[in-house]
Amino acid sequence: MSITIFLLDQNANLVGIMPHKLQVSYNFDFYLFGIVSVQKGYKLAWLLNENLGISMVKNENIKLEFTNQEIFEIPNYIYTTENNTYRLICNRSAEHKYSQKFCIAPEFNQIDYFLQIENQTGLISEDNILNTIQQFSEVQYACKINLETFKSRENFLF
Repeated sequence: MSITIFLLDQNANLVGIMPHKLQVSYNFDFYLFGIVSVQKGYKLAWLLNENLGISMVKNENIKLEFTNQEIFEIPNYIYTTENNTYRLICNRSAEHKYSQKFCIAPEFNQIDYFLQIENQTGLISEDNILNTIQQFSEVQYACKINLETFKSRENFLF
């Protein structure tokens, strides 16, 4: 993003203009797993609750607005403790669930859900979570997403 700084003298007269670029960096300190499943979100949330010992509940839809003025809503489930947050996020808009166009992560349009875990304690094992998800007969595929190469990672900053 570019910003312009206007330099004024003591009488508020313009004496110069200095264009600057604003550098923004985000902290991506969460785990992200991709899940392919034909199950409804509430059923997948229930399976995760039962097997991970958590209690995700339906949360208000995430509203995303893009530069072309399109707004769409993403269903999600959340469980928050003092140190951790688990969020099951549908990859597609609730209104356009069969469209590849309205994905929160377009480069992973084959993924149905994402499990995002903010882990402040360091006690959660990514491998154990992934192994647990892969054991579900209702899950056709599960993988860990590499946030370093993930283009749409900023869409997961809530």
